[in-house]
Amino acid sequence: MATKLVHITDNDIEQVTDLAADCFVDDPFFEPLSKNRDKRKEKLKATYRECIGICVKYGSAIGHKENEQFISFILYFNYHEIKIHHPNEYKFIFEGNKYTRKINKSLQGELKNIDNYLCDNWEYLYLLAIGVKEEYRRKGYAENLVEVVKQTFPNYNLFTDTSNLSSRKLCEKLKFENKGKAYGCTLLSFTQQQQIKSWTQDDTVWLAVPSELKAKNLGISVLAEEIITQKHIQTISGVDPYFRYNPCTNSEVRIIKISYTDLMKYHRYINDIQFDEINIQRPDKLVLIYVTNNSSFPGLVSYHFESEPYKHKMEWEIIPDVYTSIPIQYNDIKKIRKNTENNSLIINRILKFIDLRTKFDAGIPVENFNSNRFRERIERYYLGRINVQLCLVNVTDFQSNNKEPDRIGNPVEMEMIVSIDKETQCGILHLVTLSGGFLITHYLDSVSRNEIFVLPNEPEKNSKYNLYEYLKDKFEIEKKGSARNFLTVPEERKYFDGKEHLLASILFCEAVFEGGDYLSKVIDKNIMGILSDSKGIAQYNYAGAAYIYNNILIQFSKSFQTGIYERIKMESVTLFYIELVLFEISAIQIANDKIIKLLAEINDKHKNSPRKVLHFIDTILSNHVQSIEFWDIPFNYPSTKEAVENIRRGFSIENEKIIFERNEKELLMIYDMRSDFVDKGIGMFISFIMLILAIISAVSAFSSLKDKSLFITIILNIIVVGLYLSYLLRNILYKNNFVKKFFKKRGQ
Repeated sequence: MATKLVHITDNDIEQVTDLAADCFVDDPFFEPLSKNRDKRKEKLKATYRECIGICVKYGSAIGHKENEQFISFILYFNYHEIKIHHPNEYKFIFEGNKYTRKINKSLQGELKNIDNYLCDNWEYLYLLAIGVKEEYRRKGYAENLVEVVKQTFPNYNLFTDTSNLSSRKLCEKLKFENKGKAYGCTLLSFTQQQQIKSWTQDDTVWLAVPSELKAKNLGISVLAEEIITQKHIQTISGVDPYFRYNPCTNSEVRIIKISYTDLMKYHRYINDIQFDEINIQRPDKLVLIYVTNNSSFPGLVSYHFESEPYKHKMEWEIIPDVYTSIPIQYNDIKKIRKNTENNSLIINRILKFIDLRTKFDAGIPVENFNSNRFRERIERYYLGRINVQLCLVNVTDFQSNNKEPDRIGNPVEMEMIVSIDKETQCGILHLVTLSGGFLITHYLDSVSRNEIFVLPNEPEKNSKYNLYEYLKDKFEIEKKGSARNFLTVPEERKYFDGKEHLLASILFCEAVFEGGDYLSKVIDKNIMGILSDSKGIAQYNYAGAAYIYNNILIQFSKSFQTGIYERIKMESVTLFYIELVLFEISAIQIANDKIIKLLAEINDKHKNSPRKVLHFIDTILSNHVQSIEFWDIPFNYPSTKEAVENIRRGFSIENEKIIFERNEKELLMIYDMRSDFVDKGIGMFISFIMLILAIISAVSAFSSLKDKSLFITIILNIIVVGLYLSYLLRNILYKNNFVKKFFKKRGQ
């Protein structure tokens, strides 16, 4: 009877548990569990029963079935995801449990070997176990299971650790590399090789789409098409069909030949940050396919071209990658770490690319040999996905005080990444969307007026609330300073010839209304002067043209007409530079806010004694000085320094510093006066103590003296000292008029 490849379900766990115990009961690694084979088998059953359940729930478990019986199985999962987000299950598998006490030490040693090899890489699938029923061995079933995993997830690397010779030989046959032996196990890994394709010279692309997708409804023109069968993906049907990973399913797909511009329309349609980009090598062509990486993906959102986007056709044709970076103050690092989410492939690569820039642009990339500690202080986390709804500007309505602002288009899902400095409360929150599905000037306008609305995940709820309320409530994150935007448009600058007013509105971060109801077109001489330069601040030809003004940096180039992962790799360079600059803004704004609060409350005598004021001032300035490493990082490349300086100038960081220095000067003046007051007060207190000690000494001396004339001399000396102290007190508080001078300076 023919075998079939199927998913292992909860109902199959007991059957696969028996098979796993049969396969591994004689493995040398498990022999210490018990000398008695039957007892050892029972312990293995208890362990594998739990492990299979973990893989069914959090990873994947598949196998070949014949005559309703499993004859083979493979268990695998994303190693880092289990480690970070399912710690109890991770410990059960890798640190041991009550059934494996006698080998727990070996398991933990094996774990160290794995962690040393992976170095926190998220893109590895761990093959936990592969088993084949004895009479079916050496017939290719195990080899087929590994190949299925490799073909299903071509963007992920594989690794395993095996303690028996047959498993090791199988992996070596499948081109796994031997990474060494430790604690009785051999570590083996397989690195996937995805082809990288750039469409800079050739503007046509072959794209795989669900066969029922109506490309015309997306504004996509099909130049040619074919029908093929694609392994290991499943078509999710409906009004808006899409692909999902499924190692046990083959689907009929349509491949269409389209322009790169139309490919970007498809990216916007699927919101490609939720999809993995896969290159399929056909005999005569390279085909792109996008498969969702989100197990709880809610489905696609159709854009209605007859509604808002159609009214703004020129703007809707711009399909940029958008990064909004917000300087923040975090109040509890544990709350941020606790709320991290599972990384998608794209988010993981953005994080890794920025980490690489941190490592190679700032300091010496060798452990324990680095003169610059900046890179050691920064931690980056993925905080999850939010639904952002754009709304029109709130205007005064005399007929209704509670009018709900009109929504613009569909909500767009954006990703949240946070970079924090462990030694201060400084941080940067990045909102990310690729091929953004919104009207870009309306989005930038919403960012400028701090009206980014977040919708709840429950679709039945209509309410929405401000992004900054959401961040405060969920993560205890507070906005500190203006948000900055970074846009990449994969088109040449000349694509916008004749549309300068649209680019000017983007640089001004103001909404454009094509229907004639906007106030006027931008004619600002600074903006027009910037746009008159065909290259702007671009340093390399891959960036084409780049412009920066106050709160936005935008770059254009056909060099970005490439795969998603190559595109974000190039974008991460600029994102890193922006992050560096915003760390400085975060530090300035945090200190500024504290200074202003202190100045507002400084005359409250019930709260702020001179000593408390000095303590507050010392704390503010000391905390700010801890951020000194952001101010002038010794970059490895002159181009990096030039790029950062361009961004600092464009984002007007010097203006922020001027305000801070003015407030700091006021604070230091108060510090000097209060220090003087405290020092003199301490001096008087010491003199008073000396007077008391003198009196005590005099009384003691008088009681032991027979010559009373000596006592009279001592009394006269005490009177002189008392008069001198009285003179000092008057000089400090009255003659120098300390208090009046202090308040006079405060008034200035």
